[in-house]
Amino acid sequence: MNLTIKFAGVGGQGIQLAGKLLGQAAFRQGLNVSQGVNYEPATSGGLTTADVTLAKIDSEILYPFIENPDILVVFAQRARSEERRVGKECRSRWSPYH
Repeated sequence: MNLTIKFAGVGGQGIQLAGKLLGQAAFRQGLNVSQGVNYEPATSGGLTTADVTLAKIDSEILYPFIENPDILVVFAQRARSEERRVGKECRSRWSPYH
């Protein structure tokens, strides 16, 4: 069974760092880890997400981006609103399962 976590916020809040630190910690504990990132080209203030999937060593992670996370950590309300608005469209375009 996999555990999926999505961090969402705006650039400069440490979203990518939070995903990276969680992934490194889980890997050191012997879990399989996958991270997918999404961000706007703006260096600060643009929307950004980090998707982290954790799985036991005998489980596969098939796709790094998360549609329905088990845990959603929102650093800025704007990110949550935007994720709801365009999330379905973006995921269906990039996901190999749609």
